[in-house]
Amino acid sequence: MALFRHPEIFKAGVSLRAVSDWKNYYYSNKWFTLGRLGDLDSTGIEQYYDISSPITYAENLQGHLLMTHGMLDDNVFFQDMVQLTQKLIDNKKDFEVMIYPKENHGFHIQTSWLDQYKRITGWFEKYLK
Repeated sequence: MALFRHPEIFKAGVSLRAVSDWKNYYYSNKWFTLGRLGDLDSTGIEQYYDISSPITYAENLQGHLLMTHGMLDDNVFFQDMVQLTQKLIDNKKDFEVMIYPKENHGFHIQTSWLDQYKRITGWFEKYLK
């Protein structure tokens, strides 16, 4: 979200299994979003979901974005990252994606954790040094 909303400030960022569209999250984890953004099925509430969703601002990306996500994520569904990926492609943005086919939201395989944090460290060393 920071890279999309404030591209003049942030040069690089990493997204770890992040919500990119709060509407998706509402339908998969309604209990979480109700208290924060309201009932999406109520009149006038959709705007709060839109302004809180990174996908709304994807066309603003200027910095270096790495997105990581587990395909088996049962909290923030993999579709969120896929939808954001497509929007970034449509907007001709430069970014990278790392998919972990055997992981859910809370990674449990040691090699996945090591790989992810090695990539994150390398990402920031490459773009912020």
